[in-house]
Amino acid sequence: MKKSQIQEAVTDSFRTLNILGINSTLIDQAKSEIRDQTSVSHDDISHSGIPQHDIPKKSGVNILSNFCKVDQDVFDKVIISMNVYEQSVYMRLYRLSFGYNRNWCVASYGEISKSCAIGRTMVVETIKSLISKGWLKPISFDRSKGTTYRIYLPVENGIESKTKIKFSVSQEDIPQSDIPHDDIPQYDTCVSHNGISSGNTQGKSLKIKDPQSISQDDIPQNDIHLKDRSNIKDHSLSKEDKINNVIDSFYGSVKLPKSKRESARKVILELQEDGFTLDDISYAVQWSFDNCKEKPYDFSIVRHTIGQSMATKKENEAKTAKKLEEERLKTQQEEKEKKLAEVQERIIEHKEKLNESQKSELREKALEEIRKTKGIREEFITEILIEAKENEIIRKQLGMDVPE
Repeated sequence: MKKSQIQEAVTDSFRTLNILGINSTLIDQAKSEIRDQTSVSHDDISHSGIPQHDIPKKSGVNILSNFCKVDQDVFDKVIISMNVYEQSVYMRLYRLSFGYNRNWCVASYGEISKSCAIGRTMVVETIKSLISKGWLKPISFDRSKGTTYRIYLPVENGIESKTKIKFSVSQEDIPQSDIPHDDIPQYDTCVSHNGISSGNTQGKSLKIKDPQSISQDDIPQNDIHLKDRSNIKDHSLSKEDKINNVIDSFYGSVKLPKSKRESARKVILELQEDGFTLDDISYAVQWSFDNCKEKPYDFSIVRHTIGQSMATKKENEAKTAKKLEEERLKTQQEEKEKKLAEVQERIIEHKEKLNESQKSELREKALEEIRKTKGIREEFITEILIEAKENEIIRKQLGMDVPE
């Protein structure tokens, strides 16, 4: 319909509305709006009328400030293997670490929960998952600040990559009270097949080596990757050291009187006699700070909170186990469906290559096998049944198994 025809039809409509006694003010307002809409065509819009920053650019768009470098492998090879919770938490900790040109950050469950819009329980489960997969490593805990995490790049986790890293961290850059120096690499790293990093203690720039060129002798034993380090670290600590670590996780960097430390040690030994492990007690310490209405001030509170904290731990472990089982079953089902689709695709391809004589022969063979089946009457033999038998014959000829 032409513009003149539209305006003529609108005028007739308004004339009718006038006859019916519709408010003239409303009619005038409608006329004005229609006039505005019909008076501009696409041809009337000039390029200069569009804000320049809204015009798509083919290339050359650069963020010049207020940005964080992100390893492309994080997007292309890591994120796609994570669930949405792991993606959110990993990227947040990536921002807090590499966003400040370092490979570690300090964050509490509460801060992560708020910034990622995820419940605290899910944050705890997600952190555990990322640690088990080697993307994070807890280094130390300060009750007033949170946990210090080492964040790993894809190239540090055994993923084939072209990424180059340079570490230029000075001793003064690291918070002395929060992070053990031995746990923050002061040098460049390169990666072997199993994800173990090797170091350049001179602090020089180091490109990622070809994994084939890295020998076991190149790998310092005091910088073993998370997946290989935990057991060695546990064996290297004495029982007293482990107990002191739990006490320090409660009191943080505060210098304790000998009597207070001995009192806390006594509580730990009593709890161990009751069957609790140091891991249980450490969990109860964290639980106490996360859940007590008032900030705990004495280690003896762990006696009263360990029961409830263990119940929470058991509940979280059950939820995690259930979630992992659901993910396993889902993955299993997806793999089964994928294999079935592959089998079906190969059968279809095979059928398409058959000539008319071969197709007729296949059909006769399918009918013969169906008729031999006990309990199948002639009137029950349908095209669907024949096609299914034909597919079964082809599948056996191709030596393809149907996933159970």
